[in-house]
Amino acid sequence: MPTRFETACFGNVNDEYTAALESAAIFDVSDRTRLEMTGPDAATFLHRFCTNELQSLPPGHGCEAFLCNVKGRILGHVFAFVGKSGVRIDTAPGQADSLIAHLEKYHLLEDFQLSDATAQTFAFLVSGNEAASRLDIALPCQSALPPLGWQAADGISIRRVDLLGVTGFLIDGPVDAADETWQRFTAAGITPAGRDALTALRIEAGFPEYGRDLSDDNLAQEANRTTEAISFTKGCYLGQEPIARLHAMGHVNRELVCVEIEPADGTASPDNIPAAGAEMLHPGKPDKEIGTLTSIAWTPGRGRAVGLAILRSQFAQPGSEVPLVSGGTARVIERRK
Repeated sequence: MPTRFETACFGNVNDEYTAALESAAIFDVSDRTRLEMTGPDAATFLHRFCTNELQSLPPGHGCEAFLCNVKGRILGHVFAFVGKSGVRIDTAPGQADSLIAHLEKYHLLEDFQLSDATAQTFAFLVSGNEAASRLDIALPCQSALPPLGWQAADGISIRRVDLLGVTGFLIDGPVDAADETWQRFTAAGITPAGRDALTALRIEAGFPEYGRDLSDDNLAQEANRTTEAISFTKGCYLGQEPIARLHAMGHVNRELVCVEIEPADGTASPDNIPAAGAEMLHPGKPDKEIGTLTSIAWTPGRGRAVGLAILRSQFAQPGSEVPLVSGGTARVIERRK
């Protein structure tokens, strides 16, 4: 549910982008989906339907994972956080209905309740190398959280999620506390930042948005988040067999990559970038499609457009260059980690 702090830019996208890396910036991400699973069987149930180890995590810890169908294709890309009374699921915008329907289909005698908490809560992302120290000013004793650790203070939950490739915290609480929380954080020297900077940073970090960069057309390993989101030692889960078989084969035929765009006329500007959905072509066979640009943004850090793309694996190594059907070239780059 968007709040009044969601905007394209608060005035200077370059400053917002820099703050989110080098100091601290705050983004309104209240449109992200937040589901609550409460009850004693919540973690053990969800463990059987996600690709990562959840059941053994103690309260205060979480993991990144995929929810897949029986064919190993992605139905959701989530962060799951274990609490004393259940599990919080954080994922891309607009995913509540589909994920609730998927999980409830298998809900038989297990003791848990699943609900959509998105409209009742706000969510902010605080990101940057000084994010922890700035948060300590606003909410003392939050800087010690490990990656994917979480805790609550003054009714506000803080979850360590390095979503943009630098230290980051997802912060949520009751929607009527959004204004006061935002003001508390900005008073601590955290820079308000908008969607333009957020999208550029997300792309450079190689972090996909389900529904835009990924869908149920993609196998789990095609998301290029295998290390972060898939365990090959956990017990059985829905979709495990095709995922394990693909792992044994050693590769996928296509994968999500980060690219930078070189315009055909060599003039890089925010007004001269291709549209998402542009086809990528075989360098030696210009009539053959080998990929699709899924997200695109202008990035102040590189002074050019960057994008995420699903690309044939043989062209997915950093430095590879492929032409775009709309003109210009896409060059595969390392994602920020």
